[in-house]
Amino acid sequence: MLPVRSVPVSCPARSPLRSPVIRPQRIACITVCLIIFLAGLFSFLPAQAASIPLFGTVEFRRPLDSLPAWAEVRRMNELELIFVSGKVFTRTATWDSFKQGAQGKSGMGLLRYVNTFWNRFPYREDITNWGKADYWVWPNLFLKKSGDCEDYAIVKYFTLKELGMDTDKLRIVVLRDTLRRLSHAVLAVYMDNDIVILDNISNAILPQGRLRHYVPQFSFNEKSRWAHMRGKKTNE
Repeated sequence: MLPVRSVPVSCPARSPLRSPVIRPQRIACITVCLIIFLAGLFSFLPAQAASIPLFGTVEFRRPLDSLPAWAEVRRMNELELIFVSGKVFTRTATWDSFKQGAQGKSGMGLLRYVNTFWNRFPYREDITNWGKADYWVWPNLFLKKSGDCEDYAIVKYFTLKELGMDTDKLRIVVLRDTLRRLSHAVLAVYMDNDIVILDNISNAILPQGRLRHYVPQFSFNEKSRWAHMRGKKTNE
């Protein structure tokens, strides 16, 4: 048997006189790539802003610009203002009288006031109003021709915002009504460690736990959009 000889592994020696130099341009490139990677990664992580799960779902923050209809509603709402002195809401109400009626109200009292007022407007499907299967309207257009479920949620959102409610606590929710087997939209309000729902089919303000047949698909406000997925059920 031939004697076993150790074979030295040749590694390039580092010169004691020269240290590796990373150019500033390379550092900047690496930093930008890392930021892009992390931004993409965290966009798919569950949103942490809402400590209360919406209808028991896991939510993921998505880009707000993926909702062009919402962008158009916000743009037109800035152009066609209704929350101004003298603006006529109905034959018996103006913005001034409506705002006066809201004075002294807060919490659930304010929500009931807003929900009940707008629910008096007749429900009209988009195909009837606009000849389209789906069309989102801004508050001034709602005053003129009313609308369907998401339009009620939109006008209630902007009304509560105008009355001083923090929009971080407001979300318009597009969902599936599993009882009626149709798509629907409501306004969710984060309040007192719970989420309550303003719905055009009822003047009652119900906690989300009473509406287990609602399955959210996505929700949004003026700052962000969230996609929703049901969590896995555990066997008890």
